[in-house]
Amino acid sequence: MQFDIETRAGKPIHAGRTRLIPFAQTVHLHLPGPSGGLIWSRPTAILVQTPNGEETVLQIRDVTRQAQLTLLGLGFIGALFIWLFNRSGTALLPKMQA
Repeated sequence: MQFDIETRAGKPIHAGRTRLIPFAQTVHLHLPGPSGGLIWSRPTAILVQTPNGEETVLQIRDVTRQAQLTLLGLGFIGALFIWLFNRSGTALLPKMQA
């Protein structure tokens, strides 16, 4: 199994006299076998080049990924608390008598 991460520049886009160059990060996971694998690509930044020579890098935040990781972390913390309460013998709800 091979795992590669690379950042590549895209094709420059001209908006008037300003030049925009997009950058993307690609993750390749090559699985054993004739054609197995996974490719995941996401935009990371845009390089803005103005006519007077100034260059600015605009980072692209992946808000959806941040929300997913937050929810995943909260799920793990919730599972840990449930496991701790059940392990100590303290039930979350009292048992009903028949």
